[in-house]
Formats: sequence, C-alpha cells, structure tokens
Amino acid sequence: MKRFLSYIGIVFVCTSCIVSAQYIGKSYAPTNSVDIFMTWQDVPGDYEVMGYADASPDGLASIEDAQKKVEQMARQKGADAIVLEGVERRLTSPPVLETKETHEKNANGGYTKKTTTTENVQMLETLKVTFIKYK
Repeated sequence: MKRFLSYIGIVFVCTSCIVSAQYIGKSYAPTNSVDIFMTWQDVPGDYEVMGYADASPDGLASIEDAQKKVEQMARQKGADAIVLEGVERRLTSPPVLETKETHEKNANGGYTKKTTTTENVQMLETLKVTFIKYK
C-alpha cells in the first residue's frame, strides 16, 4: 500500500508540472548552451532568425518552468540564443461569477442576510520566444 501511495504521489507531481510548447522554424545540429536575451538590442553581431516558440505552463507549472522548457527545446533545435519576447496573458474562458449567501444572527435575535459575489477568472500565460543562430 505504501508503494502504491508513493507511485500515486510521483504521478501527481509529474503530471501537475506540465509545460506545453510549440516551435516552428528551422533546425540545426543540437547545441550545448543557449544565450538568453531580454531585448533585441543585446543580441551581438550577425544572426539569423531560426524560428519562433511559445510555451504555456499547465497545472502547478510556472512561467519559469516554461522558460526552462524553451531553453531545452532551443538546444535540441540547434539555436545559439533565444530572445524572450514577453508573456502573453489571455482568458481561457469567460469569467464565472459565484455568489454565496449567509445568514448571521444579530444582537436583537433576528438574522441578517449577507451576499458575497466573487469572480473567478482563468488566465493562460504563454511565453513567446524567438530562436536565433549566429552567423
């Protein structure tokens, strides 16, 4: 039973930190390291834009996990560097309003009705990246 619970825990951790990533562009021989730039002004010398990638964290994964995934993908595709273009945030579905009603007893023995409405918004973050190859 203990082994089964350990297995369930490992499966949960592995599936809750998923990053979905997509790449479109050219591929070269894999590289061992990738330079990371925040702006195009920081990119030195001549380069070629190889392609574009985006990565979206799901579950317990973070935008930092998405960056790690893109860096790994860049090495596999043969990029020398990546330029982090930014994070796009968008709604995944319309906001959901949830209303809760409670009754509280007041000092004179009566009840006061209290209504609270909260808005649940599901956001999807997508890291946008450009892969480059030095000339």
